[in-house]
Formats: sequence, C-alpha cells, structure tokens
Amino acid sequence: MKPINLAVMLLVLSLFGNVVCADVILKARDEVQGTWKLDYSENSVHEKQPIDNNLVWIFKAGKITILQIPDEGIYYGQSPVPFDIQPPIAYFIKSGKLRIPIVDSSKFNTFAVVKIDNDVMVLRGRLKNYYYFNAFVMPPYLP
Repeated sequence: MKPINLAVMLLVLSLFGNVVCADVILKARDEVQGTWKLDYSENSVHEKQPIDNNLVWIFKAGKITILQIPDEGIYYGQSPVPFDIQPPIAYFIKSGKLRIPIVDSSKFNTFAVVKIDNDVMVLRGRLKNYYYFNAFVMPPYLP
C-alpha cells in the first residue's frame, strides 16, 4: 500500500472517529434533571465493575442529592429508609460539562455527558471512567 493511501485512510478514520465519540454539550442544568440509578461503572472499555451499593442520583431544582437505597424488604417490621450519601448541593454546567462540587472542598467532579435521553444517561469522568445510569422511579415503600 502506498504511503499516501495509508495517510488518506488514517485521516478519514480520524475524522469519522471524532464524530462517533462526540459528547453531548449541555446548555442548561435541567437537561440532566431527574432521578437516575447508577447501574455500573466502567474503568476501561473491557473492564466493567458492577455497582452493588444502590446509589441513586437525584437532580432537582438545580441541586443534586446522592442517596443509597437499601434493598427492598422489611427489617424488623419497618420499611427500609434511604440515607443521604451527600446532602443536596448545587451543581452547574461549565463548557458543556456537568460540574458537581465536592462536599467540604473547593474542588469539583467534572463529567462529560456521553449519552442522555429519557431512559439512559452515560457520564464520563475526568479519568476516563464511565458511569451508566437508568431512569429510576422511587419505590412506594420509600418516603
């Protein structure tokens, strides 16, 4: 294969590769609004780590609350009650990315939105780790 043909093929692949992997550019905070259950995270393309801690991220009125919801069931005659991992804290959009302040710190977690629709949200963290969420409806036994 001639070097010019190889160069042209690499150029075409690089152009189309960027289009396929384009992130969603957020314009407003309400674009992520809703209740999202973290299904699993992925540190690389080949390594999926199941999340078994039942984390739910609630984006509401410009604030995010992260809850840990216990498995459904009755404990000693009482319904399980969710508890906050993080108190409600204001999040914002900067340069099309989701920025969530770290509690008791001046730093932020920054996430690029890879995909979002009514049922699925995929976020990419700063270290190229991926977070896969599904839309979530709070169970009736929770307040």
